[in-house]
Amino acid sequence: QEAKMCGPVAPGQGPMAEPASGDGIAREKAEAHAAGLGGAPAATNASPQAEQTALQFTRFGIEPCGICPLAAPLQVEASFVAARRLEDVVWSLSFVADLVNTRHRIHLVELASTSYAEGPHIVQVTAAAGIPTAGAPIEAFDSLGVLELVLRDVAGLELASARLVTDVRWRDGEHRRAVLDPL
Repeated sequence: QEAKMCGPVAPGQGPMAEPASGDGIAREKAEAHAAGLGGAPAATNASPQAEQTALQFTRFGIEPCGICPLAAPLQVEASFVAARRLEDVVWSLSFVADLVNTRHRIHLVELASTSYAEGPHIVQVTAAAGIPTAGAPIEAFDSLGVLELVLRDVAGLELASARLVTDVRWRDGEHRRAVLDPL
């Protein structure tokens, strides 16, 4: 059974768990470019100055779509418009387990430094091992967590971030996840 990319979802418009028709990531890219990358801005914790000058998220996609094992490979795709040239920036993906109590942060992946011209772009971040549970308190994995996609400059300043709410539950003898919404 082939995994499908959830989306495309403009921030604030619809649940992430709704499957897309078509062939996943390739379709997401085509639709994002064809639509001119329109949509509302994503929630971000970047400073107001950095947020206004760095980029605006326009769409998100998650693969696999829907409920899956916590350890299943995870791909986050984000479409964005860079408001200016971005030099030597780095994307990272983390998971914060149990937002209410433990807030245990698990670093998933960091991409190599890159640069972007002003205009529309798409970034794909893949955590091949999914979300590992080793070293985390077991009670952190039966609650809501959040996937954090963060863009930083060479000095480590957060330029933009998106937080994707993720439900984690014990089901059928294993921890399972479902990414709920891009806001």
